Amino acid sequence: MQKQSLSQVRRLLFPLTVVASLMLSVAGDRQILQLGPSVAEARERAPRARVNPKLRKVCPTIREPGAWMFYKNNKPIRSSSKFDAPVIGFNRVMTFAYQKGYSGPLPGVSNMFAANGEKITTLSFWSCRSDHCGGRVVSSMLTSHARRRAIQLSGKPEGYVQLSNKSCAKIPDIGQCINAKVRGPCAGVEK
Repeated sequence: MQKQSLSQVRRLLFPLTVVASLMLSVAGDRQILQLGPSVAEARERAPRARVNPKLRKVCPTIREPGAWMFYKNNKPIRSSSKFDAPVIGFNRVMTFAYQKGYSGPLPGVSNMFAANGEKITTLSFWSCRSDHCGGRVVSSMLTSHARRRAIQLSGKPEGYVQLSNKSCAKIPDIGQCINAKVRGPCAGVEK
């Protein structure tokens, strides 16, 4: 196989190998030919989601949801102030918190923005618990109203909780819980 034909093979197969690398042994020459970019290169070349300039202004860095946080479309009402007291009901307001072991703290007051950078609501500091003492903020706005407002403002149900003046956490759907342990309304989407 000639080098010229190898480059032709690369061009033909590149679209098929964007995500992963394929190693091919060329008979006789004992050459290894890598078809397409590595996974890291493919991620760099992948088109990035465009972020609204107004959102970028209030959220210069956007963190994807992960094990470091939880978000709920509700706030459990417990029978007493004890940490493990039974849940007797739910307030249909949003709760965002850092998980135990992840750094915070959240600001005393945090804002939630729509995908277009418009403010949806304010979330205020709530009590610190041993399982998420990095901080917790709760909204006074009903989750269903915040979700509708986000869709009205940006056409998307997503929200961005301000963690500091430099970063926000993305909530893909305001009506859906992320990493929540107490089920209740988290079993579905709050519309």
